Amino acid sequence: MQMHEHMIDAVADIHADTERLTGAARAIGGRTRRRRRVGAIGAVAAAGVLAVGLAVTVQGEGPAPSTPAATDPSDSGPPSDAPDRGTVPIDGRSTAAALRAAVLAVTEGETTAYAGQSGFPVSNPDDEAADGMADTWAEFELTPASGGGPGVVSVNVQHSSILDGFPFDCSAEWMVDCQVQELPGGDRLRTYSDEPTPTAEGDGLRVVAEYFSTRRELRVLAAATNGFDLPNNQWDVTRPEPVLTVDQLADVVTEDWWGFELPARFADEGQQLDPYDEIDGSL
Repeated sequence: MQMHEHMIDAVADIHADTERLTGAARAIGGRTRRRRRVGAIGAVAAAGVLAVGLAVTVQGEGPAPSTPAATDPSDSGPPSDAPDRGTVPIDGRSTAAALRAAVLAVTEGETTAYAGQSGFPVSNPDDEAADGMADTWAEFELTPASGGGPGVVSVNVQHSSILDGFPFDCSAEWMVDCQVQELPGGDRLRTYSDEPTPTAEGDGLRVVAEYFSTRRELRVLAAATNGFDLPNNQWDVTRPEPVLTVDQLADVVTEDWWGFELPARFADEGQQLDPYDEIDGSL
């Protein structure tokens, strides 16, 4: 879901983030295949490229995360009384499973077309060989039970050093309705929308929530769209609004299980996700 800010002023008008960089890289294969299957219609930036577009300034507080919606237990993954088997290092499949559980805690719907990547070494994010850039990414298609077409929900789980030298505010012009909220313990939450992309079917829309914690050395960024973001600034728009709201995304990124290790149940559940595309996480 992702070097110095704006490349020191020289590229001040350029922005990039994990999902767009990853989307462009995998669009020809994954997106085309998914587009055919639906019928109607990253992560590679660990050196800091993704953060070029994350210069953001906001004056004022953002909305508090909403109360999770009630869901059908049969759609919400493993039962809450499943035995606690500890944690395991995060990877693409467990990231996708954790994202699915977080999403189905705030809405009802059908999820499919899972994809993800193995992260950079995360057992010791401060290890020089890993350059402090632990990073993993996952996404899937979500069709809300409330109706309308599918969209994409994605997440990046990263070491907080990915944003070294970048302000966590709302100064980027392309961020719409950007807000930053202070959370307990000194953590922060940023929500915003990308500028709409006009298409013949309507505007392509993408909303984002981003959790940042220097205390936990963790950044979690989740996004949702109203269709499929294709190469060359093209979109397949399937519905008027993104499949999740910014408040729902805020609940997703502030789930307490996010980290470089996840509850073991997500590793088990991740192995059951189908279809699943493994994305090469190497640079």
